Amino acid sequence: MKKICIVLLTIFLLPFTGCSQQKITSADIFAMDTIITIKLPKDKADEGFALVQEEITRLENTFSVTKSQSEIYQLNHKEGKPVALSEEVFSLIQKAERIKSLTAGAFDCSVYSLMQAWGFFEKSYHTPDEQTLQNLVEALSSPVMNPETFEVSTLSGIDLGGIAKGYSATLLAEKLKNIGVTSGVLSLGGNVQLIGSKPDGSPWMVGITNPFSPQEILFSLSLRDTAVVTSGSYQRYFETEGVVYHHILDPKTGYPANNGLSSVTVITPDGAWADGFSTALYVMGTEEALRFAKSQKDVGFILITDNQKIYVSSSLKSAVHSTVAGNYTWIYL
Repeated sequence: MKKICIVLLTIFLLPFTGCSQQKITSADIFAMDTIITIKLPKDKADEGFALVQEEITRLENTFSVTKSQSEIYQLNHKEGKPVALSEEVFSLIQKAERIKSLTAGAFDCSVYSLMQAWGFFEKSYHTPDEQTLQNLVEALSSPVMNPETFEVSTLSGIDLGGIAKGYSATLLAEKLKNIGVTSGVLSLGGNVQLIGSKPDGSPWMVGITNPFSPQEILFSLSLRDTAVVTSGSYQRYFETEGVVYHHILDPKTGYPANNGLSSVTVITPDGAWADGFSTALYVMGTEEALRFAKSQKDVGFILITDNQKIYVSSSLKSAVHSTVAGNYTWIYL
């Protein structure tokens, strides 16, 4: 018997303490295989919700690996032949390749064939045999890209799932700002984008999930106008024959990453970078992730290890609130 459990919401938005509830309204949309929650001031709610609904539909139809009309789907089904992409898609693949380079391959958008082998796209979960995974890993190759024509060709396929939600959240926030929204929150599963501050000027409170008990908040952060992205094994997984397999695959082995980290949270204004970095550090494991985090002075990191150590960038120390009791060791980088 196979047990399947998907946890969709990984970062909690805490109650609006000190902020009149009448000033904010919210709506939920199911898209991009997750629940998208939008919180906006009431005077901008109708226009803002309509904008988000229209744009999120466009983005899903652009980046999806399963929708036949998407650019990524068509690229993946051209058997290595070059496809002319939009500048938007081309640029996001370029950014994914840049993150791959910076993280020594821990983040890799060329894992389409691996994700497909595990059944994560269609939720037809199964465990590939070792030889199959080895063959797929050896066949992974970076896309060939022509910046003059925006043409891309790929033999192993492209999956932008590790970066597209973060990109989408930041893009949506910018579009909302363009119509006059100065305060709001977008939550795309584990990807949260904050617009400004609360209507009363105080910071937003973002709760970070306890990876050992995903329905609980481990602690909260007070933040303004930034992206907060968490990657963890509890977000999407399946269990078969008593073994749990999560969706964050190590491109070097083809198996779900298992390197001592339970979750990684990244805080930086650009959601795409935060999304890619959170995945990469989770794959890296504790020691390598700590080295990388210390080298990135303008990015905030929170690493929670399997043995309940919580590493936090010193720049976030004043933002941490409501720490829970328990056998946690806090270490500031």
